[in-house]
Amino acid sequence: MAQQVAVATAELQAIQQNGTRPSTVRIRDEFFYAKKGRRPSISSILAPRGVNSQIYLLLLFEAQCRKRTGIAGPSSIPLFPEDPEDVSWDKIVVSQAKDNSHGKSRTTARQNKIRQMKSAFQRLHQENLVRVSDASAGKPSIVTPLHEAGVLARGGAYEYTISNGSKGSVGLPVSFFTKGWIYCLTPSEVHLYLALLHLQRRNSSTHWESGIFCAGNGRSQDYGISRDVYESHLMLSRFKLITKIQNPIRHDDGKVRAYAAMQERGIPLPAHRFRVNPPTAFMGEAAERVASGIRQELRQRSRTEALANEIFEAR
Repeated sequence: MAQQVAVATAELQAIQQNGTRPSTVRIRDEFFYAKKGRRPSISSILAPRGVNSQIYLLLLFEAQCRKRTGIAGPSSIPLFPEDPEDVSWDKIVVSQAKDNSHGKSRTTARQNKIRQMKSAFQRLHQENLVRVSDASAGKPSIVTPLHEAGVLARGGAYEYTISNGSKGSVGLPVSFFTKGWIYCLTPSEVHLYLALLHLQRRNSSTHWESGIFCAGNGRSQDYGISRDVYESHLMLSRFKLITKIQNPIRHDDGKVRAYAAMQERGIPLPAHRFRVNPPTAFMGEAAERVASGIRQELRQRSRTEALANEIFEAR
């Protein structure tokens, strides 16, 4: 997978340098925030090991590198190139698909990746987030991004237009793409990070003072975030993309002190509070920072388990 990330990241850097060179890629709220009673689009396409959300965010990146304003129109990148040296979606999508040469139906990692990509585009099409033209007359299929909301209007989906301001959207620094973060973060981590960006924008006055929180019914109803997705804050903190504010009522591992007593007395549990670190947090190479963060988390878990074993043996 490391080789895939290196190749794909190099392609994204070229797309950005040869295009409009945006410093920020804008994502409209509807993609991750519930509006008018409709689920956020990202929660409809989220797949723990899939590439659905990765592909859609890449579509927005490519569109904003291609045009500054107006209707984006079809992507200039084909699904599969006529010339193997040309850039294609096959090159800029990174998948965990593996070789299955020992199974009954033997398939290569590339074949499995292509199958996964086709499934992802089909899912995005079903949610009205993309339009894919059928290949014809020897020409490759063309992909067109549609509006982040994925809604239908007058019998058709909204065309995707370039967001020309910060109102109603959040900005991902372009280094999120060109430094490989889009490939190294899990879909759940990306989902939660977008929600925290949104909360930061809505609570800018308190963000740096006391932090923001994403808890209770609002977490699921407003952002479509499940408990498993919410736990991604542990790794986002390890990767130094967010800072978890220390709370004296919680242990270092996040567990609440005197939890049973608080439950018995009906005292509400304090929510985790966070600060979103400045965009410069994405300037480092994602692969290195993510690998370091994962090693730290594994060491922490190992120490916790060792301590638990000592206590158990002492009993």
